Amino acid sequence: MTQQQTPPPEKSVAQVLSEMPELLDGLYLVQHGVPFDVAFSLDEDMRLAFCVIIGELNGGHFNWTTKTWDPPRRR
Repeated sequence: MTQQQTPPPEKSVAQVLSEMPELLDGLYLVQHGVPFDVAFSLDEDMRLAFCVIIGELNGGHFNWTTKTWDPPRRR
């Protein structure tokens, strides 16, 4: 006899919103001084460029081939 598995609970609206890349990126830009209306009016490519530039100004390195951030270098 197989035991019936219960389906995972549905995500709440807050969980869904918190995982939206557009919202995460927009809030990241606002946190770094970009006006709200500007941050949320950028198209996807421009928003990515802004986020990468800010991240690299803060010491990160974005790998354009994999579109991921490289791990921080140890000092």
